[in-house]
Amino acid sequence: MDFDLYKNPSPYPVRSDPDFKALRDAYMAESRRISDRFKTDALTEVGLSDHSKRDLIYEKAWADGHAYGYSEVFNCLGELADFVKALEAK
Repeated sequence: MDFDLYKNPSPYPVRSDPDFKALRDAYMAESRRISDRFKTDALTEVGLSDHSKRDLIYEKAWADGHAYGYSEVFNCLGELADFVKALEAK
């Protein structure tokens, strides 16, 4: 997975900018769009895009890994996916 695809290309706006609020809102909207795309792509990559508990599994991976970036969220998600698939195979 190419994590560079999930970087916000816009710099965070400077508070002294007269359009700070609008620029910040646009930045945050783009960040949410990127985050949603990452979630969809990551769940597809690990084979959980159609799983009934995909949102719960992703939330756990996000909680465990987001402080270290998307790559760590993806690593956590992969481990959880393996665990869930092993449980369902039994």
